Amino acid sequence: MVKDAVGGTVMNEKTMQLEDVQMTIPMAFIRWKADSAREQAEEMKEETFSQMLMRLMNERGVIARDLYTEACIDRKLFSKIKKHEDYQPKKYTAICLALGLRLSLSETKKLLETAGFALSRSIREDRVIADCIAKDKRSVWQVNRMLRASGLKELVE
Repeated sequence: MVKDAVGGTVMNEKTMQLEDVQMTIPMAFIRWKADSAREQAEEMKEETFSQMLMRLMNERGVIARDLYTEACIDRKLFSKIKKHEDYQPKKYTAICLALGLRLSLSETKKLLETAGFALSRSIREDRVIADCIAKDKRSVWQVNRMLRASGLKELVE
């Protein structure tokens, strides 16, 4: 142990004691930090499936009736997806909606990702779906035909 000549504080190589340390932080700074953290959290929040679907519809000028008809989705299910921001669709529902919007393969993958899914190269159905989209066969019926021809489960029965 060594005595500090200035303050008389006792310390060794591993620890140091500080006594009576007080710090004042202006409330404006604390509020600013809290607001900043809240803003960062909002910025980091990603689009939900429903939000992305609605945005893509608006960007492409697609109306709801055309989309759910083209995607072979029930009107009530589509309404539920539209109304509930945090709705989690089934994988084939999300794929049908991507096909209904005529999304590219990369756009389809992004939409599926927002729903917690992916098109995997190790799943035969996913490979067929991805190949159809890449070859511009983007209707549910064209994809169904290819899945059926491969002896796989169809998107819509």
